[in-house]
Amino acid sequence: MKISVLTPSFNSVKTIERAITSVLNQTYKNWEHIIMDGGSNDGTVQILQRYPHLIWKSEKDNGQSDAMNKAFDLSTGDIIVYLNADDEFNENTFKYVIDEFNRTKGKSNRMVITNLEIINESKQSFITTPSIYIEDILNPNKFSYPYNPISYFYERQLQIQIGKFPVNFHYAMDYWYLLRLYCNAHISYLNITAGQFHNYDNKTSNIIKSEIELLYILKQFIKEKYPLTFFTKINWIRAYMKIFKLNQKITF
Repeated sequence: MKISVLTPSFNSVKTIERAITSVLNQTYKNWEHIIMDGGSNDGTVQILQRYPHLIWKSEKDNGQSDAMNKAFDLSTGDIIVYLNADDEFNENTFKYVIDEFNRTKGKSNRMVITNLEIINESKQSFITTPSIYIEDILNPNKFSYPYNPISYFYERQLQIQIGKFPVNFHYAMDYWYLLRLYCNAHISYLNITAGQFHNYDNKTSNIIKSEIELLYILKQFIKEKYPLTFFTKINWIRAYMKIFKLNQKITF
């Protein structure tokens, strides 16, 4: 099985080489690494040029979701995983993930989720363990969903079924996709830590925007998938009420 590693990038000169190296260092070697750069002018392109194994383009795009869609369109792998330009995989991650896919051979629409190490600006780190149950993912307050795409791998057919990432979301597009993956995938949990999510962006304004977007996505998803029970689940009601207040400040 071939793994497609898909990386959106823009002005990532400080971190992109670390991400590239974390793929090169994998003990499992049947992969391709595709990088869609948004027209960087900080030296990122010069780094990409040094690695002939990369498949990459550098051109203007409509944000991270657009870059992710473009990368998928270029991919040929059986298994899809997204690696942001400032994050990295642990060395044996691909081997362990492929072993898990081999273990569940015969099932369709497979998805493997793993633990994740989050590292903040102060270099403090902690490990998160995601849930395999949609009920937990529907309540963001549980913090049970995979925070970063390096901690979940899925079969190509799932992305073909779900379709493209919505380009109108810039902060919580992963959550939009995860809700749909959890509805369509056969999910297995692999007890390894796939890599490190370097959580540099702690600006209050971006955190607020991310929360607004996430809750808006949650509200729309629940109303679409569970219309008869939307007002009966207490965590959904709380999410709806919070969105109602936040929508006074932002319009989608």
